[in-house]
Amino acid sequence: MKRLACLLVLVGCSEDADPRPACLGDLPATCAPLYAPEFDQIYAQTLSKKCATSGGSCHGPAGDKGGLTFADADGSFAELTSEGRIVPGDPACSELVVRLDATGHAWSMPPGKPLSSGERCAIRTWIAQGAER
Repeated sequence: MKRLACLLVLVGCSEDADPRPACLGDLPATCAPLYAPEFDQIYAQTLSKKCATSGGSCHGPAGDKGGLTFADADGSFAELTSEGRIVPGDPACSELVVRLDATGHAWSMPPGKPLSSGERCAIRTWIAQGAER
């Protein structure tokens, strides 16, 4: 019940408070990353293209939803790792993964069209490996 309550308060691209989600539970044991699961690749291939510059950008120059802006790789890494949005070594308990893996909710990211399974896999694998830069 606690997990459900935490998940219900998540808000993707709204002005609501930045929640800390409950853990997702079991994630797939294996997956196929679309690119190398390294932060610089994640930033270049996904975060900067789909979260910071695509139509209705939530985390770009026109918006910093949840206090998160993907304007540059260094700042993005700092915001993700210092604000508790990821839990190094534990993707299932990382807010970023919860929001990316959920679909059909107001708090799902990105709104409208989810990332590909390969993109989500690269992000989960990077976090599982310790979220190093």
